[in-house]
Amino acid sequence: MSMDDRGCDFCRDDHNMHFGHVEQVASNEDKGVLLRCPECAWLYLDPCDGRSEPLSIDALDAASWFGFSP
Repeated sequence: MSMDDRGCDFCRDDHNMHFGHVEQVASNEDKGVLLRCPECAWLYLDPCDGRSEPLSIDALDAASWFGFSP
């Protein structure tokens, strides 16, 4: 994912994304961790594989994979 694929200036900042400045709102052992930007509420899947960058996901995927409802 490039910085342009992220929701706002806050979550485009790698420091905020990688050092716990976004909210962890759910987790799923098979999928990873659901993150939400506290500024714009953009949702991300962090696959927790140690290699992949967080991926932008929509509310439908968040609901399906995590039972999360914004």
